[in-house]
Amino acid sequence: MDIISLSDARTKKFTCGYLAAGTETTWDCPVPLTCVAIAQAGRKLIVSGNDHIRRMCGLSIVNGQSAWTLTQTASGHTDVIVGLAVPDDDRQLFGLSKDRTIKRWLAASSIPRRTLEVPSGIVYRADFSPDGKLLAIAGSDREIQIRDVVTGELKATCEGHTAAVKSVLFSKQGDALVSGSLDGSIRFWDLIGKQTQTIADPTVKGIKTVSIQSDGSVVFAAGRARAWNA
Repeated sequence: MDIISLSDARTKKFTCGYLAAGTETTWDCPVPLTCVAIAQAGRKLIVSGNDHIRRMCGLSIVNGQSAWTLTQTASGHTDVIVGLAVPDDDRQLFGLSKDRTIKRWLAASSIPRRTLEVPSGIVYRADFSPDGKLLAIAGSDREIQIRDVVTGELKATCEGHTAAVKSVLFSKQGDALVSGSLDGSIRFWDLIGKQTQTIADPTVKGIKTVSIQSDGSVVFAAGRARAWNA
């Protein structure tokens, strides 16, 4: 199993560890990282930083050691990239940015082949479904949009938060969403926009980050980390 972690902005280092192989390789990015996606069964990594650039790294063997090598850089977005996805066939890449556009690249090209505009407020966070077909977008309008990645078509809208939505994630199975908002709540949704569960803590002023662990528990960060079983 691959473990991916992003270091803090101070060190500006991207770290990937392979627990199965008992090894860890690192790659230093020139800017703080914002998103990571895996391609080709872990042999390629697609990363983005706060300079709006998409970078591709390949895993190679140098002096008998595994090492990441920068193989491609691509521009096109005009603001921070908040979501990256690589569909199962590994032939194309998708990126969503705070500039409210989805861009599609062929994996071998650094020039976007298609751009779709996303009508929304400020985009804070986005996540692609595990199969790369759907995109969940969270932002300042207190809604979560579920869109088709290829066409940009709006599939569903999740409404219920009373403040900006700062984080959204698909479940590991891709059949549900979890979101965190400045209203202090974590909400769970199905893919037609129906709310299925709400967890709220009146002592929390705002939830900025949520993550789903391998055991199904949900961890959020709001000044300090807490965990619930979903």
